[in-house]
Amino acid sequence: MAKWTPEEEEKLLELYARDYTYEEMAEALPGRSVGTVRGKLRRLKRENREDTYIRGRGSAHTEKSPFYFLNF
Repeated sequence: MAKWTPEEEEKLLELYARDYTYEEMAEALPGRSVGTVRGKLRRLKRENREDTYIRGRGSAHTEKSPFYFLNF
């Protein structure tokens, strides 16, 4: 399986932001299947949540809140 290029990741995120379906995203990214697109988006979202948790960005919750680890 080919590694994702930064350009592909950027295009994938742009398409996702425009509410494209997984099928439409896969068609726009030659060589990528629907399952590959879905999996990559999940990983990117998870990485973003972990990054947000580690850096404390993007969340109004603090460590005093029992839900500070959730990214709302």
